Amino acid sequence: MTEQTPDDRRRGGSGRDPGSQKPTGWRPQLIPMVAIVAVLLLFGLNYVFSDTSSEEINYSELKEKIAAGEIAKVTISDTKVVAEPTETAKSAGAPEEWTADKVEDPGLIQLVEEQGIEYDGAVSNGMGWVLNLIIPFGFLILIWVFLLRRMNPSQGVMTFGKSQARLQAEGNTGVTFADVAGEDEAEGELQEVVEFLKTPDKFSRLGAKIPKGILLVGPPGTGKTLLARAVAGEAQVPFFNLSGSGHDEREQTLNQLLVEMDGFDPRAGVIIMAATNRPELLDPALLRPGRFDRHVLVDRPDKNGRLAILEVHAREIKLVPEVDLDVVARRTPGFVGADLANLLNEAALLAARRGADGVTMEDIDKATDRIVAGLEKKNRLINEEEKRIVAFHEAGHAIVAECVDHADPVHKISIIPRGIGALGYTQQLPTEDRYLLTRAELEDRVAVLLGGRAAEEIVFDEISTGAQNDLSRVTEIARSMVVEYGMSDVLGPMTYENRNRNMLGMQQPMDFDGQRLSEETRQEIDREVRRIVDEAHDRVRVLLNTERKALDAVAERLLEREVIEGDELVQILNEHAPKGRKRKRERSESN
Repeated sequence: MTEQTPDDRRRGGSGRDPGSQKPTGWRPQLIPMVAIVAVLLLFGLNYVFSDTSSEEINYSELKEKIAAGEIAKVTISDTKVVAEPTETAKSAGAPEEWTADKVEDPGLIQLVEEQGIEYDGAVSNGMGWVLNLIIPFGFLILIWVFLLRRMNPSQGVMTFGKSQARLQAEGNTGVTFADVAGEDEAEGELQEVVEFLKTPDKFSRLGAKIPKGILLVGPPGTGKTLLARAVAGEAQVPFFNLSGSGHDEREQTLNQLLVEMDGFDPRAGVIIMAATNRPELLDPALLRPGRFDRHVLVDRPDKNGRLAILEVHAREIKLVPEVDLDVVARRTPGFVGADLANLLNEAALLAARRGADGVTMEDIDKATDRIVAGLEKKNRLINEEEKRIVAFHEAGHAIVAECVDHADPVHKISIIPRGIGALGYTQQLPTEDRYLLTRAELEDRVAVLLGGRAAEEIVFDEISTGAQNDLSRVTEIARSMVVEYGMSDVLGPMTYENRNRNMLGMQQPMDFDGQRLSEETRQEIDREVRRIVDEAHDRVRVLLNTERKALDAVAERLLEREVIEGDELVQILNEHAPKGRKRKRERSESN
């Protein structure tokens, strides 16, 4: 979103120079437009009411008047019967003519001839009223389009299909920093902007200049637009919202921004704020000092930030007293503000659907599952053999996650199909927010992902296509360990491929970026990736063979109940634990 430039403010927002001799706005075209509309309306009214002397009657009344000798002439068309009254009837107050809908009645002609009344036939032409009514209004539309193009030449007929930016002024956004949560650092950065908008003299008297442009950078849904509105709301200044253009006009929009930003002085009291989740696509000229020279990161919230966001959105949701938003915040790692708002709304919809008086933790859990794993597909028919494979597959993931040292604990296992193609899932929840991962942690993640396929191999002596997504993620992690993170003892602490990560850490398609790797190095990379995966696979097979009783018990419970919570999983594992093995959760509790 972009605020109005000082040039536009001095010009009254018209977008033209005050000294221009060309007429601006819509007022010069108002008089001819009104005149054309008035003439056409008079024409239409004249057409509609030109035949006020005709009176519509029903067919039986018309025949009665013919029989009574009140008719002098009858004209019969394919849809109407028009009767002209005699002079005697007219002097008694009859209209110029009577009209009735035609009825297939052979006796009408006989009745008219018996009364000695003159009669004639006519063919109705439906094009007459079309020519007299539609064509003038078509002419009106053409004139209207012409005037609109005169007022705004850029909006041509062939501009359809392109996203046109629209400027919308808001005198009061109604949003303040009290409506924003989970972004304390970004809010602190923007407090200075609010202070400048309130008291610009405090800065200008010392020669200080506020940044001309402020770029809010962050993943989608983190609240960038909300923060911009909050700045205007806190400062109580007008907010001009300008949505960005579409893909086809990206270059034109950037060029226009470059021109506009060089045309005003921020001391005039206008600040441009823009938001993007793809900063790597912006022209470097936009990011230099003097343009968007201050970048504010609006990142995904941590656990405390998620709790604050949930508390803001929970103001409008009726929660039962047992709902613990702190637990919800811990169960939603990676969720942004928009995700959390959607979570509470989905939970409220589920509660309303079952006629409850408030939203419960069960509603929130179901809403979380729906957002994370997709819509539940209980009507999807799966044969018993496939269901057993899915049960052992998910049990393999869960058992490995609970037995390795550095995996997140399992929160829930389900073999209920969800979303598109997901026949089951194992949900892990971290105990805390993490920003760094060690080599041992990445190796354990690879092991957990391979647990499903290894369980199929052990139990069925066969493998299925259900591990396709697991294998893709395994390969991705192992390759990153070798070529990005320098975690290979053979290849050493070097980065061999550039994955072109943007400012937000989001990964772009792999790019060699001009680096020339020898064929020998490429083969060594492949061998190291294969070694990491093979070692993890062998480790998982040994672990699951040791835990075979627990694997069978978890799978059978899943086949019986379809869903197992994390606490129940730990209980089953403890009941079937091999002698001498200590569970991971017990170790963490003893520490």
